[in-house]
Parts: sequence; C-alpha cells; structure tokens
Amino acid sequence: MSSRVCTLSDACCPSVCCWASGTWSRWHCRPTGSPSQAYSSPRRLRLRHSSAQGRNVPKTDPDVATLKELGSLRGLFEHRVRLAICVLLSRHDAMSFSRLKQVLEEKDGSLGTHLRKLEDAGYLAIEKSFRDRRPVTWYQLTDSGRTHLKEHIANLTRLIGRTG
Repeated sequence: MSSRVCTLSDACCPSVCCWASGTWSRWHCRPTGSPSQAYSSPRRLRLRHSSAQGRNVPKTDPDVATLKELGSLRGLFEHRVRLAICVLLSRHDAMSFSRLKQVLEEKDGSLGTHLRKLEDAGYLAIEKSFRDRRPVTWYQLTDSGRTHLKEHIANLTRLIGRTG
C-alpha cells in the first residue's frame, strides 16, 4: 500500500490521509510525486480555471462565433436516426412505422424511442389506422418540425461553410 499525502491543509485530513482507512478521494488527495498533481485538487483546478477566465477574447473571434453557431444547432437532431427520420418525412407526406424501419434499418425499440422523442418535442404527428385488419401507425412532420429542421440544416450549412 503506498502512502498518500494530502495537497490541502492538515485540517482536511491527516498527512498519510484517509487512504489507509479506505476513504481516499481523488478530489483532495494525490499520490506522492504524482505527475498529475496540478489537476488533482479542486483548489488547484479553481486557480487554473480562474486564471483562464481573465483573458479578454474579442467578440469578433471566429472561434467564438463558431461556438455560438454550434449552440444554435438543435440538440434533438444530433442523433443521425432522428435527423434521418425528419429528412425522410420532409420528402414524403407520411410514412408508416414499418416503412421507416425498413428504410433506416433500425430495430423496433430503437426506432420507437426516437419517434417518441420527436413526437414529445412536437416535431411529429401520429395517425393510427387499419389496413387489411392490421394496425398501421403513420408519421408526419409537423409545421414546427419542418421549420426546426430547416433551421438546423441552415445552421449546419453555415457552420460547414466556415471550415472551407
């Protein structure tokens, strides 16, 4: 068992620290001679972090603008399946669950979860009907979903245009 030395005050813990008792925490103690001692305590992290906050970053910095554009992307469309669902539905009036499953090659549970998330956000409308005595669920992109998809694609296009 190696001995541990606390990087904070003695009031925090004994000099051999709480390692011996089995309650050693990486947030306030470090191994003796650790190469990562600059990152092993919250106090040092705060000092390192606060010194970085003092820099003045110009508002016209292209990296700052890029980060702001990344923030404008819709989080719901970050997953490829949800984005693909909305793109497919933007090209068709409506699609059935089985057709979406066939085109996207997804399992029932996975596809159902993504469709439910899009429905909860108000991007999809659902209609249930019967065809040859079998239930069929139809999905349509709502006006809100279509608007958000267009915004997302425009933001992606603008962001990609800056990388060229």
